[in-house]
Amino acid sequence: MATDRQIAANRRNGALSRGPKTAAGKARSSRNALKHGLAIPITRDRATARKIQRAARQMAPSAVGDSIRNAQIAAEATFELARVRAAFEAVVARMSISHRSNAGPGDTCSTGSGKSAAPIRTLAELDKLDRYERRAFSRRRRALRDL
Repeated sequence: MATDRQIAANRRNGALSRGPKTAAGKARSSRNALKHGLAIPITRDRATARKIQRAARQMAPSAVGDSIRNAQIAAEATFELARVRAAFEAVVARMSISHRSNAGPGDTCSTGSGKSAAPIRTLAELDKLDRYERRAFSRRRRALRDL
């Protein structure tokens, strides 16, 4: 059980972290999940939704009931994987461009130059993309299995 000192410290710390207060801060934080666009449902774009419908019909042309839904999920996941891979490639390209522009003659690593935080941020971004990719793989595998 927490002591009175711990409870008081928790209350003080909790009072400091209540989220953004200003309208600008709230607007910025509301866009946090949309940084790379992968949190937006892929079917929001009507053209992509039509492509997904066509792909689902090709996967299961004579499907009915749950099979139609599983084909739809598999098609969505396939398109989602393509979107995640494109984001992944963009991050890698940005990282390689940044590395080339920061590297001096004969440099193989830019440690000690004050730029060590960039690779760490890039790795964190790649880790987030990996979670989206694993989720899409799982959805597609499950839907195809049940098709």
